[in-house]
Amino acid sequence: YLGSYYELKGDTSEMVRYYNDYANNFGINTYIAYQMSSYYLENNDLESAISMVNKGINANDTLYMDMVLFNDIVITERQLDYEGALAKAEKLMNQYPNNEIYKKEYDFLYSRVNINTEPVHTEGDAVTY
Repeated sequence: YLGSYYELKGDTSEMVRYYNDYANNFGINTYIAYQMSSYYLENNDLESAISMVNKGINANDTLYMDMVLFNDIVITERQLDYEGALAKAEKLMNQYPNNEIYKKEYDFLYSRVNINTEPVHTEGDAVTY
């Protein structure tokens, strides 16, 4: 609770301190894994974000699992593995078909992987005056 309190106050150093203290004493859960992986992503610390996502995936609860999995997609995308991110996004979107954020991420990644190489316009389209 203290980690959430400091998160809301914007005091991220205290947030990290209390979330880590909780995890060390009681183990990781998907809420803490999601919050911490989001914090590390925001600070471009991919290694720590990956570690938190992996801990969240192996946690004993599923309450925030979809959000942990979404951060896993973001990590994979930042590693420029668009095909891997697309596969993960498709799985998440199929599990949560009504979630617009997951659908938009899937659509974006699909467009990255399935680039249409045909030009929209050709030289013959040019209007001469």
